[in-house]
Amino acid sequence: MKQIKVMCDCGGELYVTEEDFGGEIECCRCGSDMWIPETEEAILQHNFETEKTHENMHFTGKVRIMIRDECGQEKCVIDEASQDNLEWIIKGVEASYPEAHVYTERVENQRYLAEQFMLDDNF
Repeated sequence: MKQIKVMCDCGGELYVTEEDFGGEIECCRCGSDMWIPETEEAILQHNFETEKTHENMHFTGKVRIMIRDECGQEKCVIDEASQDNLEWIIKGVEASYPEAHVYTERVENQRYLAEQFMLDDNF
């Protein structure tokens, strides 16, 4: 029988069969009761929305501006820049470090990471 992945709001992954559609199942990660959508299409939509929510929670919405010099060493030049005027900030960094490769990294939400770590029983 075909198993379909259903994501819990905590990020846990559960596998269900068509017989489980429309019912509830207990998440083995967080212990909460999770309602299972009634169709495979609804489950796929639910998973997409859950992944999108977790992606948004994983990062703060700010970026770290980094440079890699000609020797390959990386350095953070701006720790948390907002998305506002990011293009101009990068141009300024490029002008200040003309020999370096300038790139950005998204800033991770440390509280979210800690909560996920505790849910995985790695604490």
